[in-house]
Amino acid sequence: MPKFQLCFKAQMEGIEKLTLPSDYRFNIDCQHPSSGEPHNNLWVSIEEELEIPGSRGTCNVLVKVGDKRHGTIKMDFNGFTYTSEMSGKFAPVATFECRDLEPTKWIIQADDWVAYGQDEKAKFDDIQIEENAWFDYDDEVGQEVSMQEFAFEFKRVH
Repeated sequence: MPKFQLCFKAQMEGIEKLTLPSDYRFNIDCQHPSSGEPHNNLWVSIEEELEIPGSRGTCNVLVKVGDKRHGTIKMDFNGFTYTSEMSGKFAPVATFECRDLEPTKWIIQADDWVAYGQDEKAKFDDIQIEENAWFDYDDEVGQEVSMQEFAFEFKRVH
C-alpha cells in the first residue's frame, strides 16, 4: 500500500515553537487513484481504530469506494513540533498508509494548536487562522508575533 507523508511549513516571527497534540484530528480531502472520485472532509484520528471488512487489519478511516470496495487510511502520528529553526521549511508531520485513496488536501484546523513565544514564556492556545495568517501580541517581550504563509504538501514515500 502506498504511503504519503504530510509535510508542513510556515513563516514564524517571535514564535519559538508550534505544537500539535498526539490526539490531533486531521481533516483531509482524498481521491480515488484511478477514477479521481473525490472523498472530501475525511477526519483522521489516531484514536479512532476501525476494523477492515474481510480482513484482520485495522485503519483510522474507512470509506466506500466504487460498488464493493473500501478505501482505508492508517495514520502514523505521535504529535508534532515545528520550531523557529524550521521556519519557512517543510517538515514531516504525519504519514498516511492508504488503500484506494490518495490524500490531496489538508484542511488546516488550528483549534488544538499551541504556539510558544520567545523563551517559551508566552503560550498562545487560541489560534485562529484567517487569510493564511495568524497574528497576536507577546506581552512578555512586548512585540507582535505571527505565523504566515502556511503551506502543506503530500509526498509519496512508498
